[in-house]
Amino acid sequence: MSVAKQFNIEAFDDEGLFAVQSNFEALFRTSSSLQLPNTATIGDIPYASAAETLSMLADVATGNALISGGVGVAPSYGKIGLTPHVSGTLPVANGGTGTATAFTAGSVVFAGPSGIYAQDNANFFWDDTNNRFGIGANTSLVTTLDIRGVTPDIGIRHDASADYSALRFYEGTTHTAIVQHVGSTYIDAVRRDDLELVTLRATSDIVFRLNDVEQARFAVGGAITLVTPLVMTSGGTGLATLAQGDLIFGSATNVFSKLAKDATATRYVSNTGTANNPAWAQVNLANGVTGNLSVANLNSGTSAGATTFWRGDATWAVPASTAHVVLDGSVHSDSVAQAVSRGSLIYGNATPKWDELVIGVANRLLRSDGTDVSWAQAVLTTDVTGILPVANGGTGTSTELRIRKTADKPITNSTVPEADNHLTVTLDASSAYEFEITGFWTTAGATAGIKVQLDGTVGVSSLKADVILFDYTTNAMSALDRITAFNAAVGSGLTGDNSFMIRGTIVTSTSGTFFLEWAQNAADLVNATTLQANSSLILEKLNA
Repeated sequence: MSVAKQFNIEAFDDEGLFAVQSNFEALFRTSSSLQLPNTATIGDIPYASAAETLSMLADVATGNALISGGVGVAPSYGKIGLTPHVSGTLPVANGGTGTATAFTAGSVVFAGPSGIYAQDNANFFWDDTNNRFGIGANTSLVTTLDIRGVTPDIGIRHDASADYSALRFYEGTTHTAIVQHVGSTYIDAVRRDDLELVTLRATSDIVFRLNDVEQARFAVGGAITLVTPLVMTSGGTGLATLAQGDLIFGSATNVFSKLAKDATATRYVSNTGTANNPAWAQVNLANGVTGNLSVANLNSGTSAGATTFWRGDATWAVPASTAHVVLDGSVHSDSVAQAVSRGSLIYGNATPKWDELVIGVANRLLRSDGTDVSWAQAVLTTDVTGILPVANGGTGTSTELRIRKTADKPITNSTVPEADNHLTVTLDASSAYEFEITGFWTTAGATAGIKVQLDGTVGVSSLKADVILFDYTTNAMSALDRITAFNAAVGSGLTGDNSFMIRGTIVTSTSGTFFLEWAQNAADLVNATTLQANSSLILEKLNA
């Protein structure tokens, strides 16, 4: 098709219409010039691309729709966008859900009234994370199929027979167990391999069967019947019968036997020896009795007392005797004859015999040398243990405490003081201590420096300490300050190798830790400040 690009309109009919024919006809209501395209192919659509200008929109592949570009914008072909181009809800009849509701995560979608897709998230739920299905619940699912409710149950019915239904279990493809409701003989049955648990329809008794042979029965009335006695390793005795008076005993490993009663009176169960079975017998006084016979069992205790003895004539009586001294050397042949003197002690001498140890001079203690005893003063280096408390004139401590830092510790890019990992101690409550902390440190940073402070969990009644930072470059003090509380930092922006000293006294109210805290004086991202090994803390407990 070919037409002129421009028509000069000079005359109109009564309705203002004109016609153009050259393999292409069109009617226009216009009074001005009109720009037309040169060519067109089958399927093309003309559209106004500019004022007084028509262009052709080329046809495209099947499946595309003509889409408005908006006011003043050319149309185009394209796919229908569900978000910008579609409104309303797609009915079920047209392949939609019939609802605009967004389904909740985990909901199992089902057809509701009129086939509209619906959900019941609280009662019909799939836990995709743990692969668990909940009916009646949507939280804390504990099994692959979790069914809950006031009366939750699972119903299985065999429509072809009212007397048969089953639930089968498999391991992989192997059938391992079955729970079933069968026939007129059994109400229900559970079977795995050759073991079966069934409920009898006639009596409601529960029966265990092995290879279709009854092994045990639980009657409705409570009685339990076993075909074979329950062995000991399964909680039974292995005995089929038991008579009145019989005793059960272990006759071998994992084997019970019974000891029949002895009809003779005053017989007792006797141990007949290692690996032997018990027997009925009388008590053997030679080897079958321990402990002391009660006084009441000797002549009923008649005349028994603190000064009487049981005699061979079966009576309690005071023995005839002659008075004598303890250290007489004759009646007591294991003693040395000695007269009694005030304050003396009886001791075993080197003979050995019992002898008199005459009392020593004042302020002497009975002291052992590992062989003999004598009166002597205590030797503090060998005879005393423990620590003399402050209240008794001591220091309350055995020695002063000295702690050495055993490894370097660096801190980089931080001005927040932190506890040193070595220089820390625990202090007692209501105590006074003198302390001295010496720190050796280094940094390559021009201004990183160091700042130090004291801290801890101990309760502080009083604290006074001098903090001195030494500058090795000038051989002078870089900083000097007095601190009277924890977390009172003193710092200096030194560089290179330097040191500091904190010396003072602390009085505690409650027990707790006491330690050094330190950090960079100015944060340095590149250069660390390092507190070096062999820094130390010396602590001594004061007596007041």
